[in-house]
Amino acid sequence: SSYKEYWECTFDVAIAKADPSYTVPTNITVPLGDSLSAVQLPDGWTWQDGSIIPDTEGEQTYAIIFTPSDTNNYNIAEEQITVLVKQRVSGAVTDISDISRIYDDTAVSAPTYVSLSTGAAVIEYKEKDADDSTYTTTAPKTVGEYTVRVTVAADADYEEASATRDFSITYLPAPENPYTIINAIEGTNGWYRSTVTLKPAEGYYISFSLNFIYSQFLTYEAYTENAVIYLKNTEGQMTDAITVGTIKIDMTAPTGEIAVGGNTWDSLTDNINFGLFYKDTLEITVTADDDSLYIDAEDYAVTIEYYLHSGDAALTEEELAGKEFTVCDGTFTVNTRGKYVIYVRITDDAGNVTYLNTDGIVLYSDATQDTQSIVFARATTDDVTASVNVNGNTIKEIRNDDYILTDEDYSVSYDGEKAIITFTVTYLTTLTSGEYTFVISYNPLGMDYIDAEGNVAPTDTRVVLNVIKQTGEVTDISDISRIYDDTAVS
Repeated sequence: SSYKEYWECTFDVAIAKADPSYTVPTNITVPLGDSLSAVQLPDGWTWQDGSIIPDTEGEQTYAIIFTPSDTNNYNIAEEQITVLVKQRVSGAVTDISDISRIYDDTAVSAPTYVSLSTGAAVIEYKEKDADDSTYTTTAPKTVGEYTVRVTVAADADYEEASATRDFSITYLPAPENPYTIINAIEGTNGWYRSTVTLKPAEGYYISFSLNFIYSQFLTYEAYTENAVIYLKNTEGQMTDAITVGTIKIDMTAPTGEIAVGGNTWDSLTDNINFGLFYKDTLEITVTADDDSLYIDAEDYAVTIEYYLHSGDAALTEEELAGKEFTVCDGTFTVNTRGKYVIYVRITDDAGNVTYLNTDGIVLYSDATQDTQSIVFARATTDDVTASVNVNGNTIKEIRNDDYILTDEDYSVSYDGEKAIITFTVTYLTTLTSGEYTFVISYNPLGMDYIDAEGNVAPTDTRVVLNVIKQTGEVTDISDISRIYDDTAVS
């Protein structure tokens, strides 16, 4: 026929797990007195009863279980193995290496050692002479004296053993000359008048603090007490604190003020005008202040000095540096007449200098009367002179009542401290008979006096002039004797 016939049926199929492939462990040693579980078997194997504790030396047989990684498709297998049970001998740890090091802010490395046992090792540390309860597995990195303990666990052949060794972490020894000071302006008495830069010795870096930033230079910008530095070499090893001491920095000049007769000055100026006039004695007061916050004012008081400049031109700081100043305690007097600019130099303990100066000052003494009075007789042709003690002053003008004499009325010549005034006959003959008072005014030391607050005006002097008529005189009377002739004589 041309067709096929099919029949439907059902049946059961059982799929069994396969047996795994494995290698039975050999050469297993179990220490006498340890449980079987204390002995580790190769991966996949476990003791059927790990709690068993063999108590007899020699070969013993125990059941072990192999568990495949795929238990869905493979069977768990059981085997019997023969192990050697034997007594352990004492272990030992020796030849622990010295792990002492120079401080570099990193922990010490674990030591090397020799151990009979192949068991796991525990490395612990403590401070030297501290109680054993302080052992820790954290390796130290700070400077100190320490003890390291190496403990190696027991294995099949050797018992647990440990040993210790002392070691230390020490600072890097500082070089003989740890630093030099550069780029600093030296003042006086151990001070600096600028920032101070420290340069470390060759091959080192420098820092303010042990574990801070290290650099090629270290700069101090202010007064610093008990300064210390630290050095680090190119390997990262660091020194202990190196004492620098007190770095005395004062970069600010002192301040001050000159006071004279109600006028004050607190700076150096080149604008000089001789507009201050005082008589006989000049009292000067100088106050000074130093802004340093770090010094004992009694020990480090400023020095005040003065210089009397008699020239008309102002002086520069460079010129003043070459002048000879006189030390004072803040007050001084000048009693020698003259034209002055008073310069003051204030110097602090560090050598910072401030210059001050006054405006131009005229210190003078009044002219005094010498000639008290003079006489002019009318009809004479001679000039009349008078003298005054000018004391370095010059005659400004001469007044006769409201009239100011002109240059044609008189002339003046000077002879040392005296002035000779010559009143011209031309002027004197204009005066009628009588008494006149010439009022003589002065320019202090030849300077035009300025009538300003605080100034002391020069005192006038006076000369009395008496204008008189010439006394008449009859001479050479002729002899009019005659012979009597009954007529009057001629």
